[in-house]
Amino acid sequence: MHIHLLFFIGCTILLIYLASPSSSAPTTKRLPGKKPTTATRSNVDPGLFKKAVQLVTVQFSAAEFNATLQEKLANDTSIPPSVRQVVYDAIMKILPYDTIRDEGARFYAKHYNANEMQQLIKFHATPLGKKYVRLEDELEKHLDSYVNQTLTKRLPEYLAETFGTA
Repeated sequence: MHIHLLFFIGCTILLIYLASPSSSAPTTKRLPGKKPTTATRSNVDPGLFKKAVQLVTVQFSAAEFNATLQEKLANDTSIPPSVRQVVYDAIMKILPYDTIRDEGARFYAKHYNANEMQQLIKFHATPLGKKYVRLEDELEKHLDSYVNQTLTKRLPEYLAETFGTA
């Protein structure tokens, strides 16, 4: 599971926080939000949903989610240290792990049957499965960087060749 969307949400919350008239000091005020739910909230078979929750959890546990989020916030220099805890608290209140886990489970339950999920659970519990998940995240970062660097370098050349220089 990837945390890029959560990080974007956190930064958005920070911007809203900083733009508010009372943003001169961080607050620990309780933020509005929904409580996490483990209900399927859809027409997914409860047994299949339970298996899908296992699959999500073996790929990305609550502890891993929390550690990753804290690490990303700590390393983001665009977020002032004085408000990092506020952003973290906001993300955890608005979009806690259980909510993300259940959404991932609903997705998997729509695309895999119970037998396929059991095979994936077994795979992800192996050292190779854990390595695959870790490298999948690294591959995404690598490809993002490669695409950005390549386009930054080559797109102007292509546009100049295609449309002529001004």
